[in-house]
Amino acid sequence: MFIRHENKYPYYVIIITFFIFFHKFSIPFIWDDFPFIVNNESIHSLNNLWKAFYEDIALLYRPLRQVLFTVNYALFSENPFGYHLTGLTLHICITLILYASLNILFNNRLVNLAAVLIFAVHPVHSERVYLITGSFDLLGDFFTVLAFYFYLLHKKRKSERLWYIALFTFLLGLLSSEVAIIFLPLIVAYDFIFTEKGIYKDRCIKAYLPALFIIFGYLIARYLTLHSFERVEAEEGYFNILFSMPHIFFQYLYLLFFPIHLTVYRTPQLPDNAYFFYNLICLLGIALILFQGFYSKRDKALRFSILWFFICLIPFSNIVNSGNLMEERYLYLPSFALSLFFIYLSRVVLVKRKKVFIFFSIAVLVLFATLTINKGSFYQSEEIMWQKSIRTLNFLYSNKYRETIKKRVHALDINKPLQSNEILNRFQSKSFYNAANTLQNNSCNVSIPLYMVALVLNYQNIDSWHNLYNCYGELGRVDEVAVGLKKFIEAKNLPEKVKINSLMMLTDYYINTNNPDWKKYSLELMKLNLDVNRKFEALKNAGIGFVRNNQLTLALHFFTLAEEVKDDQFVKNRIEQLQKILQ
Repeated sequence: MFIRHENKYPYYVIIITFFIFFHKFSIPFIWDDFPFIVNNESIHSLNNLWKAFYEDIALLYRPLRQVLFTVNYALFSENPFGYHLTGLTLHICITLILYASLNILFNNRLVNLAAVLIFAVHPVHSERVYLITGSFDLLGDFFTVLAFYFYLLHKKRKSERLWYIALFTFLLGLLSSEVAIIFLPLIVAYDFIFTEKGIYKDRCIKAYLPALFIIFGYLIARYLTLHSFERVEAEEGYFNILFSMPHIFFQYLYLLFFPIHLTVYRTPQLPDNAYFFYNLICLLGIALILFQGFYSKRDKALRFSILWFFICLIPFSNIVNSGNLMEERYLYLPSFALSLFFIYLSRVVLVKRKKVFIFFSIAVLVLFATLTINKGSFYQSEEIMWQKSIRTLNFLYSNKYRETIKKRVHALDINKPLQSNEILNRFQSKSFYNAANTLQNNSCNVSIPLYMVALVLNYQNIDSWHNLYNCYGELGRVDEVAVGLKKFIEAKNLPEKVKINSLMMLTDYYINTNNPDWKKYSLELMKLNLDVNRKFEALKNAGIGFVRNNQLTLALHFFTLAEEVKDDQFVKNRIEQLQKILQ
């Protein structure tokens, strides 16, 4: 009739985690939820289930995640509640599996409970757990930690059947997310640290071969579907980006211990003057930390914590180009390293200062839980999400900084070739562009500084240039539109479609302000390969321009050309009026 106290611990994990993320159920579809769920017709029918295994979905090969989307759509249609329930269930299951794994590795169940609760409520998980699409990415993490747990059971019970179950679960993980590839290095790290005979004498290497074959088969299937191993094409700055990752890893390490000022996008700042030496110091720092993991005689929990952290970051290290430099959501599985580190602290401190350590543990859990609950308010709408995230970066709201950015943008040379560090900044530029583009319909005043930062980071970001001047136009800041568009049009290698749009905007502005330069840009526009509507607009605007300059013969000529392109009542009326005047 009585349940042992430690047997209740999993229920504590479920209740606390559910309570902390309960705010999740009030969040609507936002951000990536629209392309992956609401507007994704491929998940709107159960007949498409098998297509997920051989079709390219947004340059990703995650067929089981696609299946999960499809099943949820069949059950819940466009009701966010069901999707949130699925996502939160995955997070709770992962937490429970990690708790069970800790109980195999270490004896103190109470410390294990506190350690896994730190993982469960860690604020850096906010984006991954609160957002629907992000929480569905947890499917790959779920199968990865489950496969690791079965491997631990296999080693403990010496059961070959459990090893085969672990391998099958690993395969399911790869079909859910490429992140599951960390399973193999994780079990190697476990054997290296926890197996007394070591990985070589215990014939573990031979045991790893089936996992290698599974990885090889997965890579073939992935390549046949996507025709590439990378999500984006490698830039000319590939090695520069790779060399910068140690600096990013240190920022991840900082967020692990100090998860404050979190935002939906990260823009790591790299010092331009000491770029090489700064990254070299970071690389040496990581080498020293890894030395502690591999060769130190310290506590096994500390060593495994170090190896777990860096192994789980391998898929996000841009060895294979992912198109993203740094994202907080990438810290989901790596953050379990903090739980392992917590266990190390307990073994060092708990013996002498038990009360102090208990108080410290409770304080950390309360602080993390409070930050996580507060972060849930960020996602009540897409606009609130971006605005609060932008406010996290206070420099965007500093007038002095805005003026500095404005001067730098005006001084940019769009034809100047990118330097190595500027190539790296393309990743950061995309983040600012995405934020600005999301907010543009509702708040151009907020979008403008974001577009400017995107341009300072990458002045060849054509979309940012174009949208910046669209924002200026919407706000009536026409002088800035004209100066910017003139500079933009003179850029080399400008896509013709973008150049046409820019010339249309500039000639329209010059005609309305009686600037004589309208003739020059109007003629330049007509030399381009215009579609029917654009050609008609260009000819009509030219006619309007000549009327305003009292050059009626030329105006009649261009209105006549416009009528030949498209039948329009406004043009017909102008032609009749001009013919009467000229007679």
